Amino acid sequence: MKARRTFARWLVAASVYILVVTPIWWLVSRPHIDAGTVPVMRSAPEPAAVLNEKGVLTLAKVAVRSARLSDQAETSDTVAPVRLAIPALGVNAPIIPVGVEPNGSMEVPEDVSTTGWYRFGPLPGSTGSAMLIGHVDSRTQGPGVFFGLSKLTIGERIGVQLAGGSTHVFAVVARRFIAKDELPQDLFAREGPPRLTLVTCGGGFDERTRRYSHNVVVYAVPAAGAASSS
Repeated sequence: MKARRTFARWLVAASVYILVVTPIWWLVSRPHIDAGTVPVMRSAPEPAAVLNEKGVLTLAKVAVRSARLSDQAETSDTVAPVRLAIPALGVNAPIIPVGVEPNGSMEVPEDVSTTGWYRFGPLPGSTGSAMLIGHVDSRTQGPGVFFGLSKLTIGERIGVQLAGGSTHVFAVVARRFIAKDELPQDLFAREGPPRLTLVTCGGGFDERTRRYSHNVVVYAVPAAGAASSS
């Protein structure tokens, strides 16, 4: 009987340790998602993006330009991106142009294995912040193209192939975990040095609203010594 009581006390103590100490250890020891230094961009004269009442990224007072290739000058700087490669994550995915939904929110590709380039912003490799957006996962389709984005480390290479066949190579310089209502306006900057910005969802998932609480944002700049290839 005494042995049973001793074992029961030990079992209770072990359970308390697992339930209390283990979560604390995990919170303290887990790697922080924020890393690196975000490149400084010039502030836009008007806000380029806002969040609507549902916390969805929307556009406000932003002058848009035609994304049709027929309206562009025939130069290597005005060719749409068509493919994204992130070797560290095993990503080799198509890129499609996306714009704005009728409600003002930004379009996201329906296929979670595809990433979208915001066609009213800069092209990858040109002046300003070019944005690529993609799903982290889907209830019906499974893991998305940016499922592993939060684990992308500083210095990793990202390749963006253009329709003309050339490829711009970028190096990751920063990673941020940002609440949806605190996304910086310079994600859509049209001025400043070339920057590639990758955005997906992250954080806690609200079953009621079917939305994540945060965004994972990865910043990359043209890789030193890695010229665009054809």
